[in-house]
Amino acid sequence: MHANVSITHVPDRKPGSVDRRILLDLDRFERNHPPPATIVLISGDIDFVGKLGDLRRQAHYHVIVVHNKPAKEELKATVNADYSWDMFTSKNQPLASLQVSSSPRATRSNRTRYSNSSQYRAQYPISSAPSKAKSLFKCPRCP
Repeated sequence: MHANVSITHVPDRKPGSVDRRILLDLDRFERNHPPPATIVLISGDIDFVGKLGDLRRQAHYHVIVVHNKPAKEELKATVNADYSWDMFTSKNQPLASLQVSSSPRATRSNRTRYSNSSQYRAQYPISSAPSKAKSLFKCPRCP
């Protein structure tokens, strides 16, 4: 499996230079990796709504955003699934206690939202054994 993770230093301190670089990387990914594919963007920036919407609706990518607390609802509504950054960083909230919850809006727009619950832990057990981790999570679109 190829994760295609890219960490890039953007030395230019001009306003918007980082956003432009991310948009260029999204364009490059779209050219080099045809769907089905998943794009995960760690950002709460509203500037990406247009591009993420195009990738989801026109190009048919599965788009996930990991965002900060003040992320706009428009950004969350544009993607297939959104996760709060706190889910991954909270010391008091283990990742295993997350639950898939459906709201009427989530059902209509084919979205997934996650919240705290022990029900998620039962449905999606998380093992600390690295050898089992590969079999626990499967792509929602491909076998």
